Amino acid sequence: MSATLSLRQELLQQWMRERASAEAIRTQLQAEQADESTIEAYIAAFKKSCTEARLWRGFLCIAIGAFIGFLSFLLTFLEALPESWYAFTFFGLTTAGISVICLGLYYLLEAKH
Repeated sequence: MSATLSLRQELLQQWMRERASAEAIRTQLQAEQADESTIEAYIAAFKKSCTEARLWRGFLCIAIGAFIGFLSFLLTFLEALPESWYAFTFFGLTTAGISVICLGLYYLLEAKH
């Protein structure tokens, strides 16, 4: 049974690297003479893996954006940089942080459960 699980993970990782579609997976497994229940299990596991990867990417983007926003707040509030950098830290880093957070929210909310 452990050999089946390692083979399954290997195939899932291969399909994720190739960005394969469900139809391509079905065609490949039918060519290997797999039964329908096995094919459906592989497709369900593949979709779950893709969703988990997308959720991870979304949470990572949200965390990075929050850090950039917090850094922008600290640099602006403490006036740690010269006056010429004020606009960059206040407007530039804040905008970048919010943009990365929005990207993360897109990944998070568009993940199909």
